[in-house]
Amino acid sequence: MKILYTMDARYARAGGVTKYLQCVLEHLSDECCPYDWSLTPGVKISSVRQSGFGINVLRMCRATWTAVRFNRLLKMGGIDLVHLNPSLGKTAVMRDIRFARQAHLAGIPFVVFFHGWNKDYERFLEARGKTRELQEAFGKANRIFVLASEFKAKLVEWGFDGGRIVVETTMFDDSISSDFDIESRLQGITANRSFNMLFISRLERKKGLEAAIQTQALLQRRGCDTRLIVAGEGTLRAQSEAYVQEHSVPGVTFAGFVSGREKVLAFMKADLLLFPTHGEGLPITLLEAMAMGLPVLTRPVGGIPDFFVDDRMGKLTESLDPADYASWISALIPDIVRRREIARRNYEYAQEHFRASVVTRRLEEVYRQVLAEHRVVPCCI
Repeated sequence: MKILYTMDARYARAGGVTKYLQCVLEHLSDECCPYDWSLTPGVKISSVRQSGFGINVLRMCRATWTAVRFNRLLKMGGIDLVHLNPSLGKTAVMRDIRFARQAHLAGIPFVVFFHGWNKDYERFLEARGKTRELQEAFGKANRIFVLASEFKAKLVEWGFDGGRIVVETTMFDDSISSDFDIESRLQGITANRSFNMLFISRLERKKGLEAAIQTQALLQRRGCDTRLIVAGEGTLRAQSEAYVQEHSVPGVTFAGFVSGREKVLAFMKADLLLFPTHGEGLPITLLEAMAMGLPVLTRPVGGIPDFFVDDRMGKLTESLDPADYASWISALIPDIVRRREIARRNYEYAQEHFRASVVTRRLEEVYRQVLAEHRVVPCCI
């Protein structure tokens, strides 16, 4: 089957959707062939990196060109399925509504994967009565993927067919844990060394960085031998560094943006992922941390509560109070048996459910179902 994916032309740029599609393209079976946007025979799409490879969805000045080019691809034939990759936000929705209409008019089945879900935009759509326009375009999709059951419920509330909505997950690259030995992780969990907490995300207020730093301060006051490594860049970095210095919070290190081997090492050196986020779809970082045998302290937002079991995988809490986080962490640190149980459980669960090769197989199965349904032609009397 030939599949046309919509994505950012700057293919190598870091980002959740880009990483997801990179993994998908790498693990597609021979049965599935990504449609070559360059239209050059023999070029494998997953190896192309130059500008112009993907559909440029961010530069508004090229929106018209993009729509014309997209429509031309559909009319040229050879495409069996279109896979759209919006988030629930104004720019992405308006762009992909046009793509959805074009695919439907061309008679080509298409799927829509909502990778992000902006709650403010959700409320805007409802307040302005614009959910009908969304339903009329995306409701014609053969399947709609979302990252949380709450997002599915909202689409059903807006009039979408719940039978076509699939709650799926993001994924982590298989290679991130290729050199990781869970037995070594378990043996390294002892009571005679510092406890390293890792916060890795964009450094923005909604990700919970301030709470993470305050948690470290409280743990230090309780006499806990803890360290907090902050990995990432963002608008809060300078302010957070100033706060740490002004309030003399010990044991906080700002590592900056990490990727590749540097990111793997950050996970391997950590004992806990501290991620008290205010809102998510389903963060790849959380899945990566689990794949590296880390317990996680996080909040029940987005797709996290669909699988995360409180106290068995770490701590899942509605609280926004760092004092609650510090209390749970201080109780966990000396409990070596429990830490080892959580580490093994998270590792095994992540390997079974979130590896890119596993998730891509699930995605391909949906593709096959869609094409099989599309080929069934109803009898006419």
